[in-house]
Amino acid sequence: MKTSSVGRKSVAVGVKVSSVGRKSAAVGVKVSSVGRKSVAIGVKTSSVGRKSIAVGVKASSVGRKSVAVGVKVSSVGRKSAAVGVKTSSVGRKSIAVGVKTSSVGRKSVAVGVKLTSVGAKPKSIGTKGE
Repeated sequence: MKTSSVGRKSVAVGVKVSSVGRKSAAVGVKVSSVGRKSVAIGVKTSSVGRKSIAVGVKASSVGRKSVAVGVKVSSVGRKSAAVGVKTSSVGRKSIAVGVKTSSVGRKSVAVGVKLTSVGAKPKSIGTKGE
């Protein structure tokens, strides 16, 4: 029902999962994962760390080389990819794809219905681009 896992290479599966550590995997309805190379999958997902993957209805990913996929996605970091209905991506070499996309950074790619891109060498493709 409720699973808490703290450590390296930990796997936590349950309704509510909190996983903190390196190379951790957390799967459940509410998932909070903090660490390096962490994987968090669930309805509400918060992932903070390097090379983190967050997938769910609400995904928040902060870190380097992070991937966030879901209905609402907020991704802040270097080389981050955010895909969802509402996407906010801030960082270098970031890719944001969704219905509403805000991308701020260098070499950013933003694709969606509404696009706001601020930075050096931005690429905007969609119905509305700024």
